[in-house]
Amino acid sequence: MGDDIVTNTSKQVENVQEKAMEEAVQAANKVKTSANKFLDGLKYMTSMEALNTVMGIANFLGLATTYGMRV
Repeated sequence: MGDDIVTNTSKQVENVQEKAMEEAVQAANKVKTSANKFLDGLKYMTSMEALNTVMGIANFLGLATTYGMRV
């Protein structure tokens, strides 16, 4: 009976260790995915497409300011 208890306990410990490792791997994958999404957003913000939009707005505001001062 004592051997059965030891065997069952060791199996339970192994199951808990396996579950902990699986959860750690999943957490690491979530962190990697989040980091990749953040870096993709950062790359887009510094891309020419995004900068063209910002520069277009800045150009328009400069033109409007100049026109307003002249009028």
